[in-house]
Amino acid sequence: MSSHELYPAVANGADGVEHVRGTSRRGYSTKVSVLNRSYQDVVSLLSTSGMTLTPTIGIYGAYELVAVDDPSIFDDPRVTRFFPGAGDGHSISSSPSGADKARDLVEAMASLPRRVVENGGVVIMGTDTPINPRGLSLISEMQALVNYGKMTPLDVMRATTSVAAKAMGYETEIGSLKPGMIADLILLDENPLENIEAIRKVLWTIKGGELMTPRDLLR
Repeated sequence: MSSHELYPAVANGADGVEHVRGTSRRGYSTKVSVLNRSYQDVVSLLSTSGMTLTPTIGIYGAYELVAVDDPSIFDDPRVTRFFPGAGDGHSISSSPSGADKARDLVEAMASLPRRVVENGGVVIMGTDTPINPRGLSLISEMQALVNYGKMTPLDVMRATTSVAAKAMGYETEIGSLKPGMIADLILLDENPLENIEAIRKVLWTIKGGELMTPRDLLR
């Protein structure tokens, strides 16, 4: 069971919590301050309890910040084909003070997942799609957690694959490269552990035993 709440959910055996900034519909149980800062009590509750945290920082400004820092993300033919309006309405203030404030808020929020992982907690990837486009929302979330939250690319990759699979109870089927696992894979042109943007550089996709290129899929 997962919800927006950290407390009292953590005391009642909840399995996970969604969103760094999401509150309960009852208006309390916040995980961040007005300035998006999470204090040590939040980190300790998440880390000690073993609850999963799904950050979804993209829907709270990180998607827009990625768009400003890396506008080429919208030029990908997969994006222009399926989500031509992916960049529409996603911007931050062009004034220096407005841009700095937006960056500070995103970086403060994005630091929580890293601190949870560093303290032995569990972070899994999620995006709250379709608020932001499918696929692109995942890519931008991964980039943002590394670039703004300073999570390691390895921790972000695990949160997207093996850790997420285990949290959902599917660790014997997906999320790892092992005999007997479902072999749906992507092959990249660069090592994402050295450069997280490499997750966009897909050379091949293997699904159900069929090998395809991005061009094949776009057809």
